[in-house]
Amino acid sequence: MGQTCMSGRQTVQLDQRNRISYPVTYRNAIGDTLYISPDQRSRGYLIMRSKEGFEKELERIEQECIEQGDDREEIEDARRDFAGATQNPTPDKNKRITLNKELIEYAGLQGAVVIIGIGEYAEIWDADRLQAYEEERARMKALKRAKKDAAKRAKMTAEEEA
Repeated sequence: MGQTCMSGRQTVQLDQRNRISYPVTYRNAIGDTLYISPDQRSRGYLIMRSKEGFEKELERIEQECIEQGDDREEIEDARRDFAGATQNPTPDKNKRITLNKELIEYAGLQGAVVIIGIGEYAEIWDADRLQAYEEERARMKALKRAKKDAAKRAKMTAEEEA
């Protein structure tokens, strides 16, 4: 396809027929053959990939299993689980994608849906879930920063007293 690196955010609406618009930015990068899967870390969003991206993910899963010492059956199970949960929708003439019920439920999609380009793939989030995730991430970063600052101050105090 043309563009191979996606970035930016777009908000679309999930309609009553479980369709979302397939923005041109991502369509140019992925094409009309796309694969949508649940995220691999169970965070509650979807990942949209090209055919090549889907094949790379299957290879990555297999390699990760090999590195963990999994046997052939465990590798096949992991690949089957991933591929079985993946949908291969075809955009309609209005460039909308119909998502299956399982993916919608997994990602908690309703109403506003945010699509975020992340390099070779795009994430599909429920807008409210994404906002909550980003707020929690910001809170955790601030907490981590505060701990580092406190440790730095304690070290400086200890050095001054020495």
